Formats: sequence, structure tokens, C-alpha cells
Amino acid sequence: MSTEFIVMVKVHGVYSFYMCDEPDLWVIDNATYAQAFIDAGFDLSYVSDDCERADTGVLSVSNIDKFLNKIASQKVDTSFLNELIESYMPTGDWWQIAPFMPQVIYDFDSNRYCSYHEQHIFDKFIPDEWSSDGDLLKSTPDESRYWVVNDCDLLEKE
Repeated sequence: MSTEFIVMVKVHGVYSFYMCDEPDLWVIDNATYAQAFIDAGFDLSYVSDDCERADTGVLSVSNIDKFLNKIASQKVDTSFLNELIESYMPTGDWWQIAPFMPQVIYDFDSNRYCSYHEQHIFDKFIPDEWSSDGDLLKSTPDESRYWVVNDCDLLEKE
């Protein structure tokens, strides 16, 4: 579980969550990201044409549905995420539950994002029309706030 992380996505007003172990899939500008590897001398010819990001160089509101359909098996319900957190409760150790919190948040409706992941690729490969917004978690509707346990917002306790 330690290599997996949670991505929160808002598309067409709907919030959804994905549990993934390949952070690279969630780089918004995958075309520029891939070019950086090529420029550094890496051979990417082994990348298959049927990989999840093959035809979505830059994720946007116009192609995100196609990408999300490809990774539908990684989608998780908030009830599942809530149960993961509750299985560690009560705890005073933030680091036990931190892996189950959203580490990357994308709001495709307004081109806003927030990254809490240690890999800065999410910030580095973002198109100019996107903006960073640290308040995206605060604007998440109550029904999607799976990190609230027994009326306690665990992110506020951090």
C-alpha cells in the first residue's frame, strides 16, 4: 500500500477518487514530460500505443473522460477510503493515515490543481492555463470528504 496514492478529480461537477501506484499517469502535460525523458537521453520506444496515456498528451476537460474510462479499475468509492482510515483509528500518528489522503487534486472544470505528493512532477508539468489552488480540499462537498471520521476532519488535525 505504501507505493499507492490517492488522486481526487472533479469533472463536470462530479468528484471521484482513484487509487494508483503509477504517479506518472497523472502528470497533466504528459507530452512535455515524455519529451523531458527523451531530451535526457532515455529511449521511450518501448512505450506501447495502447498505454493509458497514449492518446492524451495533455489532459483536459475535452479528453479526461477517455482517460478515466481507461483507468476505471483504479476508481475507488469514498466509503472504501473512509473504511481504510477508520481501520487505523484511533491514532495520534498522522503518518499512519496520510497515505489515504488525496495527494493530487485536479479540478478539470476550472483548471485548478493542488499537489501534496513528494514528487514535484505534478507541479512541473502543468499547462500555463492551470493554476495552483491550495484550498481545493476545503471546497470539497461533504459527501466526498471521506477523511472526516466521527465528525472530525482529520486534515484539520494535521
